[in-house]
Amino acid sequence: MSIWLGLLEASTVGGICIVLSFMVSQMLGVRYRAGYRKVIWLLIALRMCVPFSSSFFPKPITVQVPLYVLGESEAGMPYEAQIAGKAEAAAGGEGMAGGFADARNGSGRRLTSWHILAIVWAAGGGTVLVYYLAAHFFFCRRMMKKSHECTDKRILAALTKTGWGLGLNRLPQLKLVRDGGTGPFTAGIFKPVIYLPDRGYQEKDLQYILRHELTHCAGRDTLIKLLFVFVNAIHWFNPLAWFMKALVNQDLELACDEKVLADTSRKERGEYGEVLMSCIERGRVGGAALSTGYIQGIRFIKRRFVNIFNSRKKSGKAAVCFMAVLR
Repeated sequence: MSIWLGLLEASTVGGICIVLSFMVSQMLGVRYRAGYRKVIWLLIALRMCVPFSSSFFPKPITVQVPLYVLGESEAGMPYEAQIAGKAEAAAGGEGMAGGFADARNGSGRRLTSWHILAIVWAAGGGTVLVYYLAAHFFFCRRMMKKSHECTDKRILAALTKTGWGLGLNRLPQLKLVRDGGTGPFTAGIFKPVIYLPDRGYQEKDLQYILRHELTHCAGRDTLIKLLFVFVNAIHWFNPLAWFMKALVNQDLELACDEKVLADTSRKERGEYGEVLMSCIERGRVGGAALSTGYIQGIRFIKRRFVNIFNSRKKSGKAAVCFMAVLR
């Protein structure tokens, strides 16, 4: 029972933290850095992945019954077995001693409500996990068929220069997608691959696009998305866990924008916004839960542009410390 109390406590505490973080984000708006929200989501996810029970929920009370009350032959037996044995004796049955022996040996156990809950929880979590992993596998397989290895020396040189500038020791693979309706994105958990539409690029556009995708790789964003898939699988019964996953996907993109545009002028921010708008007009990425993409809805696009042109933000360190204490 303790593991279920721990799971319920982790889900409840995590849900409270999710609501508080969302409320703080709504109150502060663009003044609250997405990079710090990303740290807060990670703290909440780690807490929800560890279903230990503290003093949040009261523990069940156990009473030690003296041996002389039960009798020597009934000591250490489940209460149900004692009642069944006594009922059998009252009915004149001859199998009381055998019933006690079976109870002591643990045979004849019934399927309890806790067993049913465990089966339902495992089935729901397994379904969620298999769905996301299978969808990611088939998505990557489909994109591999529609793409080819990049051999353009200009693009590869820009990839190497930008990657080294970000401190990446191992550069991701770069592929060009033949379908023009697919925007730039990164897929792959442990070995990320950058996919670009197979078209001509201006030098400035290529620089911003590659810097954006390589920033995702440097931040291990696809691996972070996998962590939140596991959180969803564990807490699939909690709607706030699904709500957090949607917020995380948005904040990963906003945090990436902030890193790309760190210490940039308003002119450079305008150029970055033009590149983003160009990607929006050319195509979109869908059905990739464990990949990064430029486009995630009209309302979010508006929010991204507000975030891009806003250069005055509070750090949000106080909120991170508050959430760490609340854990």
